[in-house]
Amino acid sequence: AIGAVVYFGTRSLPKETMTFVSFFNEAVTGLENGSPVKFRGVTVGNVTNIAVAPDRRHVQVSYELESSASKRLQLEKAATENSQLVSLPRAQLGSMGVTGVKYVSIDLFENAGPPDPLGFTPPQHYIPTQPSTMKNIEDAVEDAAHRLPEITDQLVGILTRVNDLLAAV
Repeated sequence: AIGAVVYFGTRSLPKETMTFVSFFNEAVTGLENGSPVKFRGVTVGNVTNIAVAPDRRHVQVSYELESSASKRLQLEKAATENSQLVSLPRAQLGSMGVTGVKYVSIDLFENAGPPDPLGFTPPQHYIPTQPSTMKNIEDAVEDAAHRLPEITDQLVGILTRVNDLLAAV
């Protein structure tokens, strides 16, 4: 009985954590305080604060990660050295199924490009972001919608030439 009390008591003790911050240049609808932070599907922390960033363009998301996970992933080193690592850690929004519930996904990206310019100095434990899959799809659809008049004009030109050729035959 004493062993069980000690075991369950130590499991409920607060774990040592580190706070990291990321600035997302997209809507974070569905992300809430307490939402999980995952590394390749493994929960390593929780979101602690969501606010508008100082530049009023980004959304600031703060999250606490277990210190052991942070050390294994070398997040503190990557965040403070502006990273000479080949695989750079980036935060990205993920979505659980069709419910729209969001979480922060941290992963390593090979030769990731420079982070999105912020216009202000980020705090010490800053992890840059990568656009989410949904953001990439939205951007592609928006680009296609903007190009639609140009594509329509080209299609009309092609049909006119085909019509002229058929008339000549």
